[in-house]
Amino acid sequence: MNFEIHTLYYKNSNPIFFELHSKIMKKFNVPIQYTNETINVGSWMNKVMKNSKSDIVGFIDIDCVVTNKDIIEKCLSYVQKKKSMIGIALVANHISPYTHIYVGPTFCFIDRKTWINVGRPSFGQLKSKLKNTFRTKYDYAENVSYVFEKKKIRYKALYPMLFDKIHKEYYLHNYGMYGIGTYYEGGVYHLFESRLNENTKIFEKRCKEILNDTFTTEGMINSRSFE
Repeated sequence: MNFEIHTLYYKNSNPIFFELHSKIMKKFNVPIQYTNETINVGSWMNKVMKNSKSDIVGFIDIDCVVTNKDIIEKCLSYVQKKKSMIGIALVANHISPYTHIYVGPTFCFIDRKTWINVGRPSFGQLKSKLKNTFRTKYDYAENVSYVFEKKKIRYKALYPMLFDKIHKEYYLHNYGMYGIGTYYEGGVYHLFESRLNENTKIFEKRCKEILNDTFTTEGMINSRSFE
């Protein structure tokens, strides 16, 4: 199986993210190609997909880590067998229809040939013009899920199970919530809003737990709680 995994981090990003991210990926023997550049994430993903020669392309955000190696192997296996896409579930709560659950760019693995066959859909934010006003139509990578759905290609979204801190706007349609420091099924941990120092401390704590083999979900908030 021929694959590659990419991570983008900006020139002005807190160096602690690269330090901890790279240590965890090394711990689990996950080969990452890092790009240290300040560039639009959608444009960067499109560029990676265009230039890739691999069968499967993966993307993992700099504030997103795995808590075990199995999840990478399972994702690669799924994409290889289904010739489709897998990644964490997101909803663009600020973009109509506010309910579309799609595979986000944060943690995503996709079959490149299938992506080509459906027309090389953009991973960027797409805007539509309404009464001389441009409004965001899709969030990053959401367009790819829409195209797969239109072509009746099934893909798998990994749903949130638990999270560290509530964010009042992070709803996953009728499923429940996700939040700051979300743990997804299979063992993916994504911080969200990494620009805030208070959140960086949460990420540091969780990454050190992973590195020390002491990570636990005990005490986290249930994504499907009735509250």
